[in-house]
This record gives sequence, C-alpha cells and structure tokens, in this order.
Amino acid sequence: MTIVKDLIKKPITISQSESISDAIKNLFKNNISRLLVENNGKISEIITEKDIVLFLLQSNNEQNLDQIHLSKVTKKLVIVESSKSIKESTNLMLDKKISSLAVGSNGNVDGIFTKTDLARYYAENFVGRKKVLNYMTTSYTWMFSDD
Repeated sequence: MTIVKDLIKKPITISQSESISDAIKNLFKNNISRLLVENNGKISEIITEKDIVLFLLQSNNEQNLDQIHLSKVTKKLVIVESSKSIKESTNLMLDKKISSLAVGSNGNVDGIFTKTDLARYYAENFVGRKKVLNYMTTSYTWMFSDD
C-alpha cells in the first residue's frame, strides 16, 4: 500500500516576517503555487497564489506589496501523519476543501502533498483502468454565448 510519505516533495518555505512581494517572487522563481510559512523555525501556515489574489482583490489597502506582511494572507496549515494512506489523505483534502497537505511526524513537516502529486500518481499507476466516462457529469446547463 502506498502511503502519503511516498509521494511528498520537499517543502519550499518562506519566513513569516517576509512581505507579499517576497512571496510572489519566490512563487515565480520556483514555479510553484504555494509556500509553507515558517515562524520561529516551525512550519504552521501556508500561502498560495489564490490566497494572494483574493486578498488583493478584496483589499482596499494603499500599501506597497513590500509593506504588507504575509501574516495578513496566510492560512493555518493542515498536517497529516506520514503513515496515512493516499485514500485517507485525499479524503481529508476533500473534506477540508483544500488542495494540499503538509506531511510529517512528531510535529515536524517533512514535505507537502498536493492535488498535482495525486494526479501524477494516478496517471503513472492507474492508466487504462478507469475511464472519464464513468465519472463525468452527463447533465449540464448551457446557453448560447449571445444570450
């Protein structure tokens, strides 16, 4: 049985004292969509591209991005034990409506597990076993573009 620890990647972190501008630079530099946030040597929060965009759209703040600290945008990190199965981890992501989990043991974060990792795992291990036809929504609502 594959466990979640088998699929994790090393987390890329940023200090909580950094700014939103620093987070954006880090995301682009590493071509990723989320960073784990470190505070006093401990990882306990996460910041995603989506969090930043939503904050900026909803904010009427006139501050420069270099002046806005990450603490205004970060979210609490959901951590799962390294020994959890892929199924248990995926169900947790679905229940919490999140797209990534920190993976660790004894309070330490060893890596991050994302929905991209999950998709890659299934693409590499289960190709041809199931078809999209078996899971797709068959009834949908549509309209003409000029309506």
